[in-house]
Amino acid sequence: MHTIKTKVMYIGPDLELGGSTMVMLDILNHLDREKYELHFVLKPGSEMDSAHLLRDDIVIHDARHLRRWWSKLFIKEYRLKKYLIRKIKISNPDIFIVDHMRYNYLFSNFKKKYDIKIINRIGSIRSWRIEQSNDKRERNKTKKLLPYSDAIIVPSLLAKNDLVDYFGIDEEKIKVVYNALDFHKIDTHSLEGLNYTTKAKTILFVGRLVTKKYPMLLLETFKQLNSQDGGIELWFVGDGYQRGQLEKYVKINNLRDSVKFWGLQKNPYKFFKRADVFVHTSQMDGFGIALMEAAYFDLPIVYSDTLVGANELLKKHNIGYPFDINSREDLIESIKVALKQPKKEYFDLLRSDISVDNFIKQIEAVIEETIAQN
Repeated sequence: MHTIKTKVMYIGPDLELGGSTMVMLDILNHLDREKYELHFVLKPGSEMDSAHLLRDDIVIHDARHLRRWWSKLFIKEYRLKKYLIRKIKISNPDIFIVDHMRYNYLFSNFKKKYDIKIINRIGSIRSWRIEQSNDKRERNKTKKLLPYSDAIIVPSLLAKNDLVDYFGIDEEKIKVVYNALDFHKIDTHSLEGLNYTTKAKTILFVGRLVTKKYPMLLLETFKQLNSQDGGIELWFVGDGYQRGQLEKYVKINNLRDSVKFWGLQKNPYKFFKRADVFVHTSQMDGFGIALMEAAYFDLPIVYSDTLVGANELLKKHNIGYPFDINSREDLIESIKVALKQPKKEYFDLLRSDISVDNFIKQIEAVIEETIAQN
């Protein structure tokens, strides 16, 4: 018997190697093909770093051509709106998963005009981002547009409480689904060896080299730690606008022999596998998937006790060494303790929380509940 599939159309992150992209790939690649027909909109300006990770049976709608360097923002968004209207009329999707706040106004209009359900996925702590830019208009826009969503998926209780307390969103509408790790993918990629040898203990940082990740705090701390103990290296895996500033600091302080910049890596797992300690200095992450990747490799984890959703799981299972982000001495002492610790087999404590199977069950439950709404 032929069953009618639910058409799910996803629009949101670039196909760059970041946390939001990994979540999008998990959703599109693992949803049940017997129940769902999957569509993905490549938004204007999208990068294509992870295009090869998309399954072949996903219908791609490529809107990248709508971006022109000379186009003003409202012209680009008008073009995207017309493009999406054409796609809605042709493809007739049942539900949109929207993973980019900029497009909420489009979908609030579509919801009124077309019989489409809207699920928002919000991976960040919105209030932190808005307060950093001091943009009251963005706050008001969020408060106005998010109530149009039929459901909102967030990766932590921290993110949920942020939407409830800061924006006044109905908590019944918000579903907490922790981000997942694809264990098979990690096992496969970690078979690749790292073509580098050292006798030093290695401290690993994985993430974008940007202000909110606070890599400079780690580098400055490492300088002090290295002068005390020596015999350690700091590895940065990732890239970002602060890289030049970090490299200048390394050069000025004669740290080139002990600090390595590996850049953006398609396979970060070979670095996790080789490292001795993982340090996460982020000031804000809706989840922080790198923390779970470090846990998968049983690394001692030093993490900032701040606005990071994955902290909920680390604290739940008493994993790692949290530090006060306002205290460099606390970070130094936490790293010293971690460097003395052997790798521990504690990942089984986290396995059920972040398995892809459990993640997909929860995502499918949100989709089915949303479709069933009157």
